Amino acid sequence: MSSMFEDLKELQAMLERGEVTQTEYDIVRADLLAGMSQDSSPNEPGWYSDPSGQASHQAYWDGSNWTGATRPDPRIAMGPSLSPVAVAKPPVYKRGWFIALVAVLGVGFVGAALTEGTATQTANTESQASSDNTQSRASSNNTEAPTPTDQAPASRFTRSEENAIRSAESYLSFSAFSRSGLIEQLEFEGFTNAEATLAVDYLDVEWNRQAALSAESYLDFSAFSRSGLIEQLKFEGFTSDQATRGVDSITVDWNEQAWKSAESYLEFSSFSRSGLIDQLLFEGFTQSQATYGVDKAGL
Repeated sequence: MSSMFEDLKELQAMLERGEVTQTEYDIVRADLLAGMSQDSSPNEPGWYSDPSGQASHQAYWDGSNWTGATRPDPRIAMGPSLSPVAVAKPPVYKRGWFIALVAVLGVGFVGAALTEGTATQTANTESQASSDNTQSRASSNNTEAPTPTDQAPASRFTRSEENAIRSAESYLSFSAFSRSGLIEQLEFEGFTNAEATLAVDYLDVEWNRQAALSAESYLDFSAFSRSGLIEQLKFEGFTSDQATRGVDSITVDWNEQAWKSAESYLEFSSFSRSGLIDQLLFEGFTQSQATYGVDKAGL
């Protein structure tokens, strides 16, 4: 386990030095946190992180043995080698340029609702001052002082809660999050769970739409089956209903996704026709989708 923590520290340093991309950082960090040792063996056939120690590669497990076939991890570009890790899916964005970008974009993002209490307070104060002045002028010939007024109500949110809301708005302005994923991100930034939860629940967020945006983002750099993409979104914290609605709300040619996945496998390893179909079935493609993908790949 000590090596895993050393890898996490080194991975963070590599990101800050610009030696790995944000996507590589997110995926490898998630793998490290999954905590599977290199001595463990998968239960199902498929591609898993290379147990020989190449974190940027995957090796094929046939259900009982490592076959010796390897390929670059299709989730990330070729990058620096780290300790062997288990296959896991990327978490929400963490530090590095992402956080710096948040800080920049966060400037000036003050929701109208946040200033509502202050605006009301200012208006009430000005109105009261005007009234007091009128009363003072009207009673200038007598010795009666103006009636004291009550103090304006306090702001609805604490300063920290306002900052949490601004930060949540900033994140959602350029990336898709699930509710739990956004709360986790704010907690990572140092806000308490109560502050993060208040901020996220205060915003009017269409989580089904966020799921759809996240699904489109994944499809931009990798091929997925419908069920595989739904599972990926659930891993990100979306509910089963949100994930399903998100995936079904976008237009996807699953046959083409099966073909892209087949091409990816064949680019880095050798498969028989039936073996590749089985691999696509394992990824969640239907029999007809897998067959179409393999046929179009020319196998």
